[in-house]
Amino acid sequence: MKKIQNTIIILALTLGIIGSANSQAFVKVGGKALDIAMSPKDGSVYVVNASRNVKKYSSSTKKFQVFGTQAKNAKSIAVHPNGSVYMVSSGNEAFIDVKGKWIKIPGLKIDEIDIDKSGNVRATDLAGKLYKLNGGKWQPISNVNFNTTGFNQVVALDSRILFARFKDNTFKTFNGSIWKTLNGKPLKITVDDKTGKVYAVGRNKGIYQWFDNTQKWVLIKNTRKDLKDVAVN
Repeated sequence: MKKIQNTIIILALTLGIIGSANSQAFVKVGGKALDIAMSPKDGSVYVVNASRNVKKYSSSTKKFQVFGTQAKNAKSIAVHPNGSVYMVSSGNEAFIDVKGKWIKIPGLKIDEIDIDKSGNVRATDLAGKLYKLNGGKWQPISNVNFNTTGFNQVVALDSRILFARFKDNTFKTFNGSIWKTLNGKPLKITVDDKTGKVYAVGRNKGIYQWFDNTQKWVLIKNTRKDLKDVAVN
């Protein structure tokens, strides 16, 4: 996807919608999707389609095209700053795409992968605990997991700043030492690696931006209200 100067590109999942936070426009694209991700490297858009295969959006053909081996068992995806694509299977196993083939990363049953702007790869296990991939092995992050009941989702800006949806639906941020409870109970969250801004699908299924100075979520102008996932670049 072509990058636009000073514009955040938002991909919101209903049947697949691409929009610009500045122009406040959403344009529907073809196909259905179960999960979405955007490449920090070049803005490319990836989805897990209804057949549980990974596809990549072509800005020239305006269609999603086959990406990697079509194993029909993909559950969710994430993209590394270097452009590498990670996938979680329907069997809760992690894979990385290497020259068109999905290579398994063993050792942990996981729910979802998140990759921060520094390239740190993290994943939540089925109990909601957070792990980091280090030297090809999953290691628990003790200070983050300490005194928590588990996470529904964790996204990180870098090695220190994290945001999470907890099992009790609370929204919190981690500053390197402790978790702080913030306002709201979003359904899905994502962070813009460049600006550090946090976006979410709210309870009314619209897209919101978090403003730290006011400690409030603000509904993006002209957002749709039938969304279930969001990714930014």
